[in-house]
Amino acid sequence: MGVFSNTMQGIEGGIILGLAHGFVSSGLFICAGGVLYDRSHTRLITYYRGITQLMPIFSILFFILSLGNCGVPLTLNFIGEFMCLYGIFERLPLLSVFASFSIILSAAYTIFMYNRIAFGGSFTKFFRINVPDLNRREFVILFSLVLFTVIPGIYPIPIFDGLHYNVSSLLYCSALHIPLLGILSINFVSNVDTEKMKSIALTFSIINLLVSLLIFISFNFSSDQYQFVQESHKWNNFNIYIGLDGISIYFVLLTTVITPISLLSNWTSIKDNIKSYVLIILLLETLLLAVFLVLDILLFYIFFESILPPLFLLIGIFGSSNRVRASFYLFLYTLLGSLFLLIAILMMSSIMGSTDFDALYKTNFNYVTQLLLFCGVFIAFAVKTPTIFLNTWLLKAHVESPLSGSIILAGKFILCQLNTWYLQKKLITGQTLFV
Repeated sequence: MGVFSNTMQGIEGGIILGLAHGFVSSGLFICAGGVLYDRSHTRLITYYRGITQLMPIFSILFFILSLGNCGVPLTLNFIGEFMCLYGIFERLPLLSVFASFSIILSAAYTIFMYNRIAFGGSFTKFFRINVPDLNRREFVILFSLVLFTVIPGIYPIPIFDGLHYNVSSLLYCSALHIPLLGILSINFVSNVDTEKMKSIALTFSIINLLVSLLIFISFNFSSDQYQFVQESHKWNNFNIYIGLDGISIYFVLLTTVITPISLLSNWTSIKDNIKSYVLIILLLETLLLAVFLVLDILLFYIFFESILPPLFLLIGIFGSSNRVRASFYLFLYTLLGSLFLLIAILMMSSIMGSTDFDALYKTNFNYVTQLLLFCGVFIAFAVKTPTIFLNTWLLKAHVESPLSGSIILAGKFILCQLNTWYLQKKLITGQTLFV
């Protein structure tokens, strides 16, 4: 609602809320799947009653993430929700009442859920074993997500806004070279040395995180122009440019944050095909970064659809009992929706003769063309987002995928849709549909 209010506050709030959703949802997935299910092997909330008695540290971190999901003050979610409501109120005051009711209902259910899990009853009534609290790996993962939820909520203004460095080559390195170097290094490791492969993948993902943080610090948030633009290749008069704007910078940072967390989430639970697993995770990071960095809509489509095969393999190989069916649901549903997006891109290219963002942005499409382009993009991402009645694949993918797959779906893959809305508005905006 905030994004489609078409107000500055609503759009910025939608971006912030999407970023906060990536952190909080990833943390809650880890709490449910990586901690509780790993210890109890059941998803029934009734069996978890009273876990504060045995897992106090987990309960505290789980509580903070739940507060973030509620959107309480001093969390990043609160800032996003407040800005969304403000933007909606500016455009449609009556709709803001409905949005407020939805937020209250969601917060009430989250509190009810936490109360059922943490209090009332005894956890040991159902499990006659000593349930351990968080180990060091689990604590680092959850505590990191808590920090990314709370610190921006306390001080949302970028601390180092105004610092300017020439980091074009660093951006290019972050986008392509670091994850690919990790993939290359892992291929030289023996298949039996699984710990070394996981350590290499984690090291390269952390290096990429540090690089993205430097880029974030160096970004000039007062400018509305693309920054760190760099031509990477030239092939048959086709220029490939990468760069960042004020929206994609957050998605790049989120991608590099979630990748090491995804690796750590299944550090001990996945024991077979370790090389394939870490290669898939690093490949997904590379493709997702490319999605947010390319400045050409055709390349955006190519990289975006290239995410599907690694996700298909991640769920199909490392998922639960019905993993094959879930992976096919994911692949076929989203691939079918992508055909409408491809048709829209081909229409833009045939009219303008270019797929470059800047060139398309300066093109004035007539009403009928705008309507056709909007329908094509909307249908494609109604399936991919997904909207109600078209979300069958998402439920199956989340349930059957490994924990790292759920984190990627919640923290990165879904946020691609928000970035896609931004591209849609930027490319077919201004004349009729979005006025």
